[in-house]
Amino acid sequence: MITRSLDARYYTDPAVFEDERDGILARTWQFACHASDIPDPGDYTTFEIAGESLFCIRGRDGQLRTFYNVCQHRAHQLVQGSGSTRVVVCPYHAWTYELTGQLRAGPNLNAVDGFDKSGICLSQVSTEDFLGFVFVNLDPDAEPMEHWFPGARAELAEWVPHHGQLKPLEWVEIAERCNWKVSVENYSECYHCSLNYLASTGMVDFHAIPRPGSSPIDDLAWADKRDVLIAITCKPYRAEVVETVHLARAQGMTIIALSDSPASPIIRAADHGFLVAADTPQFFPSSVSTIALLETLLSFVIAVASPEIVQRVETFHARRHRLGIYAEEAT
Repeated sequence: MITRSLDARYYTDPAVFEDERDGILARTWQFACHASDIPDPGDYTTFEIAGESLFCIRGRDGQLRTFYNVCQHRAHQLVQGSGSTRVVVCPYHAWTYELTGQLRAGPNLNAVDGFDKSGICLSQVSTEDFLGFVFVNLDPDAEPMEHWFPGARAELAEWVPHHGQLKPLEWVEIAERCNWKVSVENYSECYHCSLNYLASTGMVDFHAIPRPGSSPIDDLAWADKRDVLIAITCKPYRAEVVETVHLARAQGMTIIALSDSPASPIIRAADHGFLVAADTPQFFPSSVSTIALLETLLSFVIAVASPEIVQRVETFHARRHRLGIYAEEAT
């Protein structure tokens, strides 16, 4: 059975986009910011979701709350960019709100008979901290993220148990001159990866890392000397990793190795070798998907690799839609 693309009008018709914005983008969980961007009470950051101006702010109780970025009086914009504040003050008429969104004060409010400020609060938006990534949903009846993505939070936490120690070092934003569905459709598959990413960046292809049960010979059958192999193993050294490293070396590939000893066979064979404690679980999982392993390592490589490797990794990152590059926070 052949599945065909949508008709062209679904990508170009403004009326279709309005329906999608109101019916999809405004009623699904959308990424807003990272929790580490607003670590302290009063810290806030602004963003736009489905055409609406919003801001997320951390309360004195440590909770993250997201509000529509408009005053309840004359709908003036409240804050811009990012910053920190004790209270939220509208620049138009100085209506002042607590960090919880509750109206605190305003000029001459006490002179208005029957005015009850306790009934006035900024319009709040559903907000969740998903392992440090803050998501919002404009639908007031939105089900929690666990309902949308059952078990995903717990599963990812197993892969990245130290997620609370991670924070963005840099955000790379690239404006895409296309309908949002084109981006999603292309990002949802990697049919183009081996033809485009390697040729344009020289970065490692996902399949160049040995997978549990796979043959290193099969994994490297198509590789050439432009490619980079990232290899991990610690005692007892996995034979398939060692074999893959030697095959890559014979083909002239650049090898980045992480292991627990200078005497490790992959460290000795690598162009760039780095030592990591063997009890660091995020770097030495017993089994891991190829893509998950690569994503875990990229930030570490950026932090410790030589400038030419950093350049290749950053070029790879720059081609993504919007991507946070992560490393462990210095202590």
